[in-house]
Amino acid sequence: MRTFLVIIAIILTNLAIAKNYDYCVAGLGAAGSIVCETLSRDQRDKVLCLDIGQDESEMMSDLVGFYDRIRFTLDFTGEPTALDKFPWGHHVQSQESPASLGGRSLYYMQTEIAGGGMAVNGNLFNRPSSIDLAQFNSPLWTFEATNSAWKEVTHLPGGDPAYHGTGPITYNYFGHDAITTMMQSALATVLDQPVNPDTNGETSYGVGLAGRNIDVSTGVPKRQDSYSKVLKPNLNRGNLDVVFGAKVVKIELKNNKRHLVYIKDDQMESVRCKEELVLSLGPLVTPQVLQLSGIGNCAELETLGIDCLIDNPHVGENILTGTTYTQLWGSPLPYSTLGGKVNGTIVFGYDQSPFYAGPAGGTDLYVEAAAFTSTTPGIPTVLVGSFGHRAGNVGSVKLRKNNAFIDPVLKFNTYRVDELGLLKLTDMFKKVRNMMLTLSPTLFNFEIQPSFAAVPLNATDAQIATYLAQNLAIHHKYGGATMHKVVDDRLRLLDGNGNVIPGIRIVDTSISPVYPQVYSAAGTAVLIGQRGANLILEDH
Repeated sequence: MRTFLVIIAIILTNLAIAKNYDYCVAGLGAAGSIVCETLSRDQRDKVLCLDIGQDESEMMSDLVGFYDRIRFTLDFTGEPTALDKFPWGHHVQSQESPASLGGRSLYYMQTEIAGGGMAVNGNLFNRPSSIDLAQFNSPLWTFEATNSAWKEVTHLPGGDPAYHGTGPITYNYFGHDAITTMMQSALATVLDQPVNPDTNGETSYGVGLAGRNIDVSTGVPKRQDSYSKVLKPNLNRGNLDVVFGAKVVKIELKNNKRHLVYIKDDQMESVRCKEELVLSLGPLVTPQVLQLSGIGNCAELETLGIDCLIDNPHVGENILTGTTYTQLWGSPLPYSTLGGKVNGTIVFGYDQSPFYAGPAGGTDLYVEAAAFTSTTPGIPTVLVGSFGHRAGNVGSVKLRKNNAFIDPVLKFNTYRVDELGLLKLTDMFKKVRNMMLTLSPTLFNFEIQPSFAAVPLNATDAQIATYLAQNLAIHHKYGGATMHKVVDDRLRLLDGNGNVIPGIRIVDTSISPVYPQVYSAAGTAVLIGQRGANLILEDH
């Protein structure tokens, strides 16, 4: 009997030890994978990292578009399949009125694989600009203060070592062909911006090549993401436990101790995080988990039957989304005749709007041009996408119910009821159309989308604005746990009075107080991940 009791005691002791970690990281997307790797470098620290998805990096590394050909294609059916990994339940509503969506019902795509959106979505990779980072309003987050973190984790072959490092995530500028060279010159004229030979260097503004997180050094293009290139090579660390298929439910605060609660294989688990509990679940799920934990607007939480632990009405607020529309142009001439190579090159530039002055009214518009062959062999198509954001267009992420498996409601303000924003988008629509017509009537002489039938050449500004309002889509998202409102500049959780809640950090793009003027969703997440992880280590 004595031996039996000793064995039971040993088992219970081991279970207790297994449920205690120095650091817990929830979410292994572009930011969380970097946080997990950084915090587990010291073998003395026991680290647990969780993700709802699985490791599918071997398959997803071949998901490369615009480089000679599409090497792998997902079946985007709208219903999750074995390859989709996209739950489509994040229902988009307007914060102002249902009419803001033109009567449409939209769903926001949210990935569920290790690596997050960086592993499966687009492959543009650009760092946040100095102007973006200045709006973080902290000396810890200026371009200069974060430059070393960017260099630590990224690598641009041949780049200026002052701004480009030798880290594990390799990205490139793909070289011009004749068509993209022509597009670069045209965009520079339309936007009245100079050509920038290094849009990821000292300044991001101007017109130039977009960075792509695709490594071409071996001759076989491979997608680069934080999980596959930063964390996966280090999974064999003895102090690191990585659990896939784990749904984070909530945080529990007990007697100044932090516990992370999650469900794995239909079993609920709770682990203690002794030093830091880090949420890196993104702008939709991080605010959701906070609210499910009783951290948010107490009045709203109590109506859902959630006991309020920390009253902070800013949780889930200040969601920033951009809007996008695309104009497609086709050519009757074979691509080879035009000197095209379909080599993955994308040209982009910015049109700032100083006449919409003020942080609540400022508008930035980003224009992308990519040339590629259409479904008809040899027939080229030029895509010109315009992506706009107005600083005053903010929304929220709110719970539907007290249930982690029911997606929150993402509310946002669209441009439909924003006359100034629509004015700017309408102006850019006309500029792009005139640019394409001016390039050469023999090169790109027919508009595929929206087509001259949908929007006639003699359409009034009001007609163009109506078309845009009915066809805009939301594009990327930031905020929900904004710096200086939900976290401080060391990414520590705050209560509603600005007091630090020890041991809980948020390290993902939900902390961003600005919608980046650069097309840098992945780059912003990577930078926040490395900078945030380094700040945690500085504090310990």
